[in-house]
Amino acid sequence: MQANAELQLSTSELRQVERFNTRVEAGIRRSGSISIPATVTDLSLTGFQVESEERLPLDCIVWLKLGTLAPQMARVMWNRKLIAGCQFGAPLHPSVLAQLVALTTSRG
Repeated sequence: MQANAELQLSTSELRQVERFNTRVEAGIRRSGSISIPATVTDLSLTGFQVESEERLPLDCIVWLKLGTLAPQMARVMWNRKLIAGCQFGAPLHPSVLAQLVALTTSRG
């Protein structure tokens, strides 16, 4: 499955992409669970940092729902209490990232 191959990027590869500080309200859910409210606080083409109402287990698959964007699959790469860092199954298109970042700055 290509999505799983995308999740195998190394940490050094992930940090080569530009990251944006955000405050975007979202929904996040584990496979087979209901969506819970979350806030995306960091966003890049390849991943995001999220604060949610429950701890997201390390290495679990989650689905992130941002605005009108279709839910995006991601894997939890690290967690600290209610904050988690996740890697998208497939990178966001640059224009989608630009729209999400613009949405954040227009509210800020």
